[in-house]
Amino acid sequence: MVYQRTRNGMLALLGVTLLSGLGLTVWFTRRLLRQLGGQPNDAVAMARAVADGDLSTQLRLRAGDTQSLMANLQSMQQSLARAVTQVREGSESVATASSQIADGNQDLSGRTEQQASALQETASPMEELGTRRCGEPEAAGPRIGASGRCVPRGLNNSFGRARVGAGRP
Repeated sequence: MVYQRTRNGMLALLGVTLLSGLGLTVWFTRRLLRQLGGQPNDAVAMARAVADGDLSTQLRLRAGDTQSLMANLQSMQQSLARAVTQVREGSESVATASSQIADGNQDLSGRTEQQASALQETASPMEELGTRRCGEPEAAGPRIGASGRCVPRGLNNSFGRARVGAGRP
């Protein structure tokens, strides 16, 4: 009898312990899943997708879930997607601006070449005219001044008269 009571007491204690352990396991698992916000495999898949550069993966969250690991993973993924979009838009703006600057530089280069050509076309006849006039006999046109440049005869005469009028030889 003592043996039976002890055995029954031990079986009852074993049953209570098993039920308590099962209850604690269910409670702990539910609490952990609530904190995770879903199955751990889903969290791992989301983290791998983000690490591989796939920012389009969608998670199924419970309604009102804003504090779980899955909710935070989804928030991180959305923030990264926004950052990548902003960087892409910024780089497209820089590319557009660079293209416009290159076009402007090309246009400026073309106009500079045109201006240089026009200046050269203008300078060539002027040089030719100057060479022809300075090459003529002194009595008919300009003279070479002290600077070595061709000076029209009338200017030399007026300077000469001014010097003579001032009493200089």
